[in-house]
Amino acid sequence: MLSVSEHKKIKWQLDNIPESIKGKPRQNLRTTLKKKLHEHELISR
Repeated sequence: MLSVSEHKKIKWQLDNIPESIKGKPRQNLRTTLKKKLHEHELISR
């Protein structure tokens, strides 16, 4: 389970992915971050 600070950090990273990362690597990063947030939401229910 993520702490509150880790949760905020991941949300910030998701909202602030650098423009220099494009294409498939960007998509993979977004998917990984979204999965972490989703797992946290399922556990915290």
